Amino acid sequence: MSEIGIFGFGNVGKNFYSLLLDLDFKNIIICDEYLNDSTIQHNPTCLKGCKAIIICTAKKDLKEIFLQKLLKLSIQKEKIRFYMGCFYIPYWLKNNIKNYFDTLNQILFINNILSDTPNLTRLQKILKTAINSTTKTQKNAAFYDRVYQKDKSIKNYKTSIYYPGWEYACKILTEYGINNANILDIGCGSGDFAQMLYEKKFHQYKGIDFSIQALNIAKEKTPLWKNHFKLQDISKISKISKIYTHICIFEVLEHIDEDFSILEKIPSKTNIIASVPNFYSQGHVRIFENQETIISRYNHLLFFKDFFELELEGDRDKIFYFNAVKK
Repeated sequence: MSEIGIFGFGNVGKNFYSLLLDLDFKNIIICDEYLNDSTIQHNPTCLKGCKAIIICTAKKDLKEIFLQKLLKLSIQKEKIRFYMGCFYIPYWLKNNIKNYFDTLNQILFINNILSDTPNLTRLQKILKTAINSTTKTQKNAAFYDRVYQKDKSIKNYKTSIYYPGWEYACKILTEYGINNANILDIGCGSGDFAQMLYEKKFHQYKGIDFSIQALNIAKEKTPLWKNHFKLQDISKISKISKIYTHICIFEVLEHIDEDFSILEKIPSKTNIIASVPNFYSQGHVRIFENQETIISRYNHLLFFKDFFELELEGDRDKIFYFNAVKK
């Protein structure tokens, strides 16, 4: 009898599979009806012999569809559990995840899974404890150069998952005045937000980043603004001496160890528009579960005006955008 079945092999299913592999578990059946992959099964009847079946999807509608398909096969509901997010962070935990489980016996692990809640609350707690207690260090410029080198394609910024957040920021800047706003974009990356500002006729803008590959892409996207981009590591300067009306810090604070130091360099009374996520990705050294955790961390440095929550695919992943003023 196969021990564990995985039903659904998108990002969430692959995440759970990584956990099982890093725990050295065997006899795993993977089933996905929609994935064109000859190495996995496509008919859920293959899961009938499994001792435990884990439905893996971040989407509530698919969760119910997958459940009904299994029940129609007369699979007992008692051996079905749901894994609905990428709770395991392999690039931080791969080498020490075994330390967080009382047993590495696969049968006992399955029994623990089956005695857990349908949504695997206990397993989630173990994985959360593991990531919170693991030392995470920020990546250097060479890491991000490799990231941007892998994907040099020039895509329209409107197709980005971040586009609604940039619209939120653009609305704030537009209300201040296209001709009045003087913007510093810290960690401008490949220049999508800059391109958006250019097309909306803003003209006082400077973007800085410590990845030369990112800046090369940014300059290619908006050639007439190529002199608006500068190779600079914000952590290496003592303070931001030039006065800007707005400083944008999108998807940066979660990547750096010294996030307080970055904010401390900003002059008092400067408007700040920033974003941080509630999920881990490679390079994230921290996450923010909700607005309250953001306020708690930065309240000594910022006056918060308002927030915008950008919900990504699934029901869990969010990016929090906030409008604030430096104290």
